[in-house]
Amino acid sequence: MQHKMKLITTMFIAGLSANSFAAQEILNGTFTTIKAVSISQTTGLSFTGLPLAAASACTMTASSDGTGTGYVGDVAMRLGSAQTNAVGTTANTMDACVGTGTTAIGIYEIDGAAGATVNVTITDSLTTGDVSVVPSGCVGTYVDGADTDTCEPLAAAVNGGVTAIRLAGTGDTGTLGEGTPLAGTTLIALGGIITAENTLTAGTGYTVDFTIDVAY
Repeated sequence: MQHKMKLITTMFIAGLSANSFAAQEILNGTFTTIKAVSISQTTGLSFTGLPLAAASACTMTASSDGTGTGYVGDVAMRLGSAQTNAVGTTANTMDACVGTGTTAIGIYEIDGAAGATVNVTITDSLTTGDVSVVPSGCVGTYVDGADTDTCEPLAAAVNGGVTAIRLAGTGDTGTLGEGTPLAGTTLIALGGIITAENTLTAGTGYTVDFTIDVAY
């Protein structure tokens, strides 16, 4: 009888021991998604007056310094800049471009989460068509405050460069009569060098593709 009681007690202790070293909890976490980043064209990049001879080239500068020819201005770029370059200057084509017609610095809008960091990569066009373009320019970046936003030069496309910028946040403002930041966005101003890869036809419009990638 004593032995039997001892056996029962041992079984009880074993069961108690197993339960005391095991636990299970159902846990939960909170996850917040971020707005997808996208890019859209506001004004297309446009050159006029490229000579017809193969290998002819001309340049349109999209300046980033706020003072040079081809800076579109803080108002147009929606930048709160301490330089107060509100108006900017018009597009200018150089190096053999001739004639009159539509010439425009390209303007492209990036849209994403307010205050987020975005990587911008620009890729040259292929040189297998009649014309090619090596795009260059600048992209607005914001400082989470007033009046010190800048237009950051885009890393050289030929090197596969990436330019990291900050989208406008809710705390970004312009107080000097310059541009007004729009939360969750920034703008790219784009010029570049266009080259005739073959002999061109007079009075003909040519289209060339290049790529701008944006990602968080």
